Amino acid sequence: MNAASDTQLPTLRELSASPLARDREEFLRRYASPVLMLPPGAHSGSGKHRDNKATDRQVAVWVGFKAGTDTPGSPASMKVFVNRAAIHAGNGIVCPIAKRTVEMPKWISIGRSATSDIVLEADTVSRIQGCFTEGPNGSWSFLDAASTNGVWHNGERIRPRRVVDLADGDELLLGPEVPAVFKTPHGLFEALAVLARHEDNGRGPATESGTPPDRNHLSS
Repeated sequence: MNAASDTQLPTLRELSASPLARDREEFLRRYASPVLMLPPGAHSGSGKHRDNKATDRQVAVWVGFKAGTDTPGSPASMKVFVNRAAIHAGNGIVCPIAKRTVEMPKWISIGRSATSDIVLEADTVSRIQGCFTEGPNGSWSFLDAASTNGVWHNGERIRPRRVVDLADGDELLLGPEVPAVFKTPHGLFEALAVLARHEDNGRGPATESGTPPDRNHLSS
């Protein structure tokens, strides 16, 4: 699956309704690399018609999202909280972290530029906000490409040109408005399984709009 395909990328909720959410082997074959959970409309292939708001009628699913970690120096705006709520409610775009350009073959770029591997439609991010790279042992990391508005990793500012290691559920705040959640293939499947199970049963945790339930909900 191409990370920057012209076709519309699915939301977590849409993916949970597909047969893939109930077939681990096929899912891991199809999604062999990590993904980013992005707010609706943030990615050039996400489709602007989608609602970016979580409602109390939707199942708010905790997907291992490390939110609520903003520091006093964070540029987080009110829009960040709306975007986070959309992701928590299962409305985040599932965007594969994949290479689509020939530039910087060892790095997967993300930014506003049309030549980025992952193109973001947000004026508050730089043309190249940063880059992902995979280590020899299958680990992943992120580099802030000296972006204008900066990148925060789980609430801590990444120094320009510095690399941070990524784990499942980590948040990258790309400038003041665009939160992104890093999900490994196994972590994404578990999040899908939780959402699919709750929707199959017609139930969900009683939470406020977009507020994540207790982390233990993942094992329910």
